[in-house]
Amino acid sequence: MPSPLNITTIPAPRTPVTDPNTGLLSREWYRFFLNLFVLTGSGTNPITLEDLQVGPPNLTVDEILVLINRQRNADLAPPIQLGTISSQNADNVTITGGTIDNTPIGNTTTSSGKFTTLNATGGIGGGTF
Repeated sequence: MPSPLNITTIPAPRTPVTDPNTGLLSREWYRFFLNLFVLTGSGTNPITLEDLQVGPPNLTVDEILVLINRQRNADLAPPIQLGTISSQNADNVTITGGTIDNTPIGNTTTSSGKFTTLNATGGIGGGTF
């Protein structure tokens, strides 16, 4: 059976934080802080002290209102219609249909090509055929 929660209460205001005899943390306050430590994960919490010390941004009220209105306008804007190529890897795109009229192929980076049919409306030049 799991051990019950330690429900140590907050020490009374009249309880000194330090023991007058030893100068160390008093027993009541030690138990209270230890219980808080255990209840918050015994140091295994992923939140760091730096995360807790981050405060709000240093902005004026007018700057905050501009940001809020910008977000509201973005929420009201129609969604951008992306084509299917937008979700693909730009270095490995498969084209399975459509036309590529007036697009120079191999103009920047030359490479080999494989075609099932080639209709030329002008002269064909280059290597050996």
